[in-house]
Amino acid sequence: MSDDAMDAIRASLRGAVSINEVPDETVIAVPPSAAPPAGGTTLEELVRSALAPVLKEWLDANLPEIVDRAARDEISRLTGRG
Repeated sequence: MSDDAMDAIRASLRGAVSINEVPDETVIAVPPSAAPPAGGTTLEELVRSALAPVLKEWLDANLPEIVDRAARDEISRLTGRG
């Protein structure tokens, strides 16, 4: 993945989530689909299930452009038209 693509991901995530802007008394709601199953779960599993829909939405919105740009860059590099 190119540096530009990684920078775009980082900027998008920074814009969506900034932990420094969340007051200590703020309660973060976890969607019901992310509720831990009976028998317990780890924090990592809980975070993963909460972030999965957000990550999917971001990928659906941005991945086609990233792949298109990477493909064009690679084609240019291989054909010497860069």
